[in-house]
Amino acid sequence: MTGALNGTLALTPIRLAAGVEEEFLDEYGDGIADGAIARLAGQRGTDWYAPDILSFYQTKFASAIADAAIRAKNEHTENVGNTGYGGI
Repeated sequence: MTGALNGTLALTPIRLAAGVEEEFLDEYGDGIADGAIARLAGQRGTDWYAPDILSFYQTKFASAIADAAIRAKNEHTENVGNTGYGGI
């Protein structure tokens, strides 16, 4: 048998994907999705190019990155307590 099989395949990621911890997706999934939408919406010359939503999702993604950076800094910074000085 010779010839080729041509077709179109569309995949939809789900939050229960194997290999990704649920806690990670709960924490960062929306931000990751916002970034993916922004990347797709910004691809000129494609059927999914959508400049009308591009800046909205770029802003949401940038905000998610900033929030994650703050969270990481806070979680990995040693909490130092205040010490009072009673004088001499």
